[in-house]
Amino acid sequence: MLSTNNVRNSDGKRKVYIGLNVLSSIILRSVLLPKKEGFLMAEKVQRVGVRREEGWLYYVDRSGDVARARMSRAGRRSVRGKVERVAKAGVRKEKGYLYFVDKQGDVSRAKMARGRRRSSAARRRR
Repeated sequence: MLSTNNVRNSDGKRKVYIGLNVLSSIILRSVLLPKKEGFLMAEKVQRVGVRREEGWLYYVDRSGDVARARMSRAGRRSVRGKVERVAKAGVRKEKGYLYFVDKQGDVSRAKMARGRRRSSAARRRR
């Protein structure tokens, strides 16, 4: 339970004072306690800083470089095979990870989900 005090100052504005025990528990939880293994969704592998343009799909190709291809749209003919290499990253890929270009334009990776338990609905369908 939070122990807070609401006080109005001379201007009529409200100030909230947090008790020392609440503040110390917030600091302990966020800074000092170790994070659980696997809590992080993705880790940054290499900083590239690619600037994205609309209408393009950015990905990490087989050689570990950042490439882009035109996204297909409804009613428009697709341009197959037109791939541009945007940046040379040279990332060595490890098995079991999904490599992608994150929002900042850098190469990141996430552990691929393998061997999940099937839901009860899927088991009943068998």
